[in-house]
Amino acid sequence: VGVRASARILTALLPEFPPGSRGSRMSSCVGSLVEFAFHVVFDFTSPSEWFRLHTACALTSSQLSKHLGCRERLDAVAHPKLDLSRVAVLCPNLKELRIQRASDALLSSLACSLVGLRSLVLRECVQITDFALFTVFCHCQGLEVLEMSQVWSSILTDAPFAAAPRTLREVKAWGCSRLTCLSMHLLSRQCPNLEVLTLSPDASRSIPNHRFLASSVRCFLGLRELRCMDVFADDIFVAALATLPALSVLQVTSMHGRCPISDRGVACLARGLKGGLKELSLDLEGEFSALALNALGQECFGLKELELRHINGGGSLPIDASLLQLPPALLELNLRSCGLRGEFDCSQLTTLRALWLYGNPNLESIRCAGQRLHTLNIGATRCSNVEGAIMDGLELLDLADLGLADEGILPFFTPFPARLRKLVLGGNAVSAEFLLGLLSQAQHLSHLNVARCPARSVVELLNALSEPSQDGGFLAPSLQVIEASPEASVCWDQIDEDLEKHVDFVLEPRYTSPYGRPHDCDTSW
Repeated sequence: VGVRASARILTALLPEFPPGSRGSRMSSCVGSLVEFAFHVVFDFTSPSEWFRLHTACALTSSQLSKHLGCRERLDAVAHPKLDLSRVAVLCPNLKELRIQRASDALLSSLACSLVGLRSLVLRECVQITDFALFTVFCHCQGLEVLEMSQVWSSILTDAPFAAAPRTLREVKAWGCSRLTCLSMHLLSRQCPNLEVLTLSPDASRSIPNHRFLASSVRCFLGLRELRCMDVFADDIFVAALATLPALSVLQVTSMHGRCPISDRGVACLARGLKGGLKELSLDLEGEFSALALNALGQECFGLKELELRHINGGGSLPIDASLLQLPPALLELNLRSCGLRGEFDCSQLTTLRALWLYGNPNLESIRCAGQRLHTLNIGATRCSNVEGAIMDGLELLDLADLGLADEGILPFFTPFPARLRKLVLGGNAVSAEFLLGLLSQAQHLSHLNVARCPARSVVELLNALSEPSQDGGFLAPSLQVIEASPEASVCWDQIDEDLEKHVDFVLEPRYTSPYGRPHDCDTSW
């Protein structure tokens, strides 16, 4: 039916706009119809449907062929019914291709036919091997962007990167269980123009040769963004990163317990990158003091996003928060489990919009100067209030494990943040009346965490959510996820079926802490 309808529409309208006519109305109308016909054709798996459309609508046969032949972008991920074996025949001039769950043979076939590819994105292609990637590199000599996400291939190794084309500008590869740091070394030799590199090598297979890794990094002179997960990061590696003149985005996750980065390494990085660094994320076992953070504040004056996690062994070496002098242009700040203590004064961070301070149990207070925050996380701290912050625009709020009662939490909701989407109250002694009062105003709330709250309060909340209100609606109409403790399961069998269809209930997720979050993990982050 779709093919016949498309043919009739095209046959009826195209004579009104002959090929020689001009005007925006004609071009937009024909373009929209041809685009619609394109999607209709590809929704069918049989090639005969394509020829049926040609036969039924002879006036558009050449136009459709021309449209498909000139098409340069195709997102097969958005069209799960797409027959990928026909792509190379119908769209031989593709420049950008996104595919999902492709086999080794199919990827090799596409690479041999689509030699003009400039961008290739692979999602969940668990069957690809070195042969397929070699084929892509050998035939697509103009390839500029390669992204492999959630590949989880146990047979894809570093070897194909030895044949990577010199035109590559962006390489993103994570979830490949056999890749090692050798991939970075090969890319540094093959791709002198690389600008973006995301790599998550298997650290258990990587050789902890710090100088070898550092020498590889120094070759990326044009690199703008570098994201490395599970690498052997130490002061030598950081010193090599400091020599990259164009680096503006840096994210490093190091193997815990090995070769910690010291104040000296952070200071070297700050002096080398200076104002060019815009985003910095370090998740590692370092031994930092306030001197390292202040070096970032003094040298990296253009820093917009700063994330430091698990430094100082998660807080074994406390840092006096009152001594910190952070970059004044920060928009987002995440100092999770950094051992902060005392009062944290962020009044100088006038542009701050997102603040994560989760897991600093000795942090007592926070002082702002009128910043309008959209994200606030003070879970697992001793902060009972954030002085001077404007919180009516909050979209995410985490108050987990503060041990507060209703009156202690109320100041965070005065006035109520109307755009609140995610709320974490786990580990607080809140009453059912207080929870119901919050949800009656939370029209956009989609995620609620009440793990380790009083079981009676949670049970009454769930019962209230199952019943329509006086006006016939429901509390928190946008709610999608509720995280609760096992104690609340006593009323699970009594929950309305309609509520179960719209809301996911999370009980005892794998590897969880007592507060319903993944083990040692901040749910809001």
